[in-house]
Amino acid sequence: MTKYTIESLKVINQSYHQEHQLNQFDVDKVNELVRLIEGSRNNEFPQARDIVEYTNQFGCYFGNAHIENVDEDDMRICERPHVPFVDNQSAGNLHFNTSGGIWRRIPKNLELVGTRIKYFTVWGHEHKGALQFVAVVNVWGYSENGISYSGGKLTLGEMEDCKIYAIRQNEGYSSGVFIRRDRDELKLVHFWINDKGNIRLTEFEGSGDKPQYVIMKLSALNYIEPKVNKDNFTLDELYGVCFLDLYDLRNEGKLSEDEFELKDTVSNLLELPSKFYIPNFADTTIGEMEEGKIYALEQERGYCEGVFIRKDNDELTFIHFWKDNNKIRLIENEGQEYLPEYVMIKLSALNIIDPNEDKDQVKLRLLYEKYFFVLYDMAWTKEVSSDDVKVKNTSSNLMDLPGEYFN
Repeated sequence: MTKYTIESLKVINQSYHQEHQLNQFDVDKVNELVRLIEGSRNNEFPQARDIVEYTNQFGCYFGNAHIENVDEDDMRICERPHVPFVDNQSAGNLHFNTSGGIWRRIPKNLELVGTRIKYFTVWGHEHKGALQFVAVVNVWGYSENGISYSGGKLTLGEMEDCKIYAIRQNEGYSSGVFIRRDRDELKLVHFWINDKGNIRLTEFEGSGDKPQYVIMKLSALNYIEPKVNKDNFTLDELYGVCFLDLYDLRNEGKLSEDEFELKDTVSNLLELPSKFYIPNFADTTIGEMEEGKIYALEQERGYCEGVFIRKDNDELTFIHFWKDNNKIRLIENEGQEYLPEYVMIKLSALNIIDPNEDKDQVKLRLLYEKYFFVLYDMAWTKEVSSDDVKVKNTSSNLMDLPGEYFN
C-alpha cells in the first residue's frame, strides 16, 4: 500500500508546497485516503474511483475513463476525465468529483482487467490549495461493439474462435493490432486511433495506402518456438515476439504464402464493423464534395461532438450532432432547449469572409472553423441577409439523413 512522507508528497506537489508549506496534516490526510481507496478495492464489482477501458458503439476507445458513481442498475463514467477530487465525507464514505467529458451510463457487469496507479486531488490544510496523490485502483474493460481491448494478457488457447481482440501497441506506425483466430489460422490488421478517438485500419510499416492484413497459420509459430506449447503464449507475446519475427522471415522469402500471407486489400477480412472505416473528411475540400452526400466532421465543442455537412448545388447545409446513449442525435446549437438547428449557407456567402480564396480548395475543417462560425454570428446580428445564411429550428429532415440519426 502506498504511504507518503512529507518529502515524498512534496515531489508531486512542488507548487503547492511553495505557496502553502505542505505539512504533516496534509500527509496524514492523503495517507488516510490512500488507505481507504486501496483497502476497499473490490475485484467482483466496479466502484467509484476505478478506471474503465471503455470502447463505445462507434469504435472510439477511452483507456482511462473514470467511474464517478455506481447506482443500482448502472454506473456513470467520464470518458476523458480531469484528475478527480476525493473527499472522505464520513467515516469510510468516499466521494469523487471530476470534470471533463463526455459522460455516459454503462452497465455494472464489467470484466476485471487489472490494477493501475491513478492520480487524485484533495484540499490541503485549511482549504488553502489542492494537492495531488496517487493510489492503486482496479481497471475494468467494457466494449459496446464486441471487441475486447483487454486482449494483450489473454493466451492463444483462451481465444474464442472468430472473436476480435485488440492489442494496444504504440509502434509509431500504429496504435495497436486487431487479431482474430479461426481454428488453425490467425488474422491480424493494424489500427490507428487519432486524437479524437476515431479508429481506422492501417497498413504495416507505412507502406502503401490500403490496410494490410496478415493471414498466419498457427504452425508457422514453430519457426520461432518449436518446443513451446503455443496455447500458452499471451497475445502480447504472440505479436511482440513471434509475429514481428515471422514478418521479417516472410520478407526474406523463408516463409511460404501458405504459412504467412500478406494482403493489401480493402475487403473486410476480419469482419470488423463498418464504423472502423472512418474517412478523414476534415481534409476533404469543398470542390471534392459529392452533391447530396453527407459528410461527418468530428469537432468536440462541449455542446456537440461534430457536424454533418451537405452540399447541394450552390448551398451548404450544416447540423450539429451528439452521441448519446449509443445513438447519434441531432441537436440545437449551444445547448438551447428546442428543435434541431439547421444552418444553410450559400457558397457565395463565403466571399464575405475571404473574397480572394478559392473556395473549391477550402477543406471542411477550415470551412467549419473559419467560415461557418463567423457567418452564423452575422446571421444572428443580421449583418448578412437571410438569402445568404438561413438558420432553421425544425423537426423536418432537411438533410435527408438516415432515420438512425433521430432518437
